[in-house]
Amino acid sequence: MTDARGNQLKKWIEKNNLLFIPGTKNSSKRSDRHIDLIFTNIEDAEAETLNTGTRDHWPIVMKSDRIGFRTDGNFPVVNWTVFQIVLALLQDFWTKESEIQDAENWYLNYTRFLSALKNRVTKWSNRNRYRPSLPPYIVGMLKQVRRVRNKYYRERKTNFGVEVERTRLLLRTLTKQVKNEVYNYKSERWNAFLSTIQESHDRNGKHFWSHLSKIYKPKTLPISKLKAGSITIAHQQEITNMLYSYY
Repeated sequence: MTDARGNQLKKWIEKNNLLFIPGTKNSSKRSDRHIDLIFTNIEDAEAETLNTGTRDHWPIVMKSDRIGFRTDGNFPVVNWTVFQIVLALLQDFWTKESEIQDAENWYLNYTRFLSALKNRVTKWSNRNRYRPSLPPYIVGMLKQVRRVRNKYYRERKTNFGVEVERTRLLLRTLTKQVKNEVYNYKSERWNAFLSTIQESHDRNGKHFWSHLSKIYKPKTLPISKLKAGSITIAHQQEITNMLYSYY
């Protein structure tokens, strides 16, 4: 390396004992150069250059059997309600400070304040497992839709005709399938939750109301009508009496 930046990079690599992980091909779309570099201290790591991505370069993905994801441990839980309250209380103070200080200094202090406030209202909770909001097969379908969407956007800029139309139809079909899968999955989860509520009600009324309190929050809209068999009740007191007598 003859240039100054190259020498600095070399010293940094040697100081941190890092390895250069090359991709399967050049990452630049306009030349044969590698404009995306991966350095790591993992010896068995590999890198793959993907044929999709942004306009000027091919992205590189690093793979290794030694990299894992813990499904248990401590996770941060931020009390955003308290965060918003403190921001509202100190809004006038920071507005006055913006008039006294220069913009750069005020921005530096304000960002430090936001970081400190977030740390102050954050509690670390120990959880036994990581629970994603969607199952793995739906996540895989969403990734496939994203790949097809990127392909369609690229073809639409450069090509016209049958191939672009095929990709568009495929994207529309996959998007519709994913929406149906997400809807069915959430419906099954909701029905299972309702079954749990009914079982709890059959065993003990206290368990039923503990489950029901998770659904009906203070901001929940009131029930306007209640259908009991062939009769529709619209009066609020009658609805309350009907629910009270049933539960």
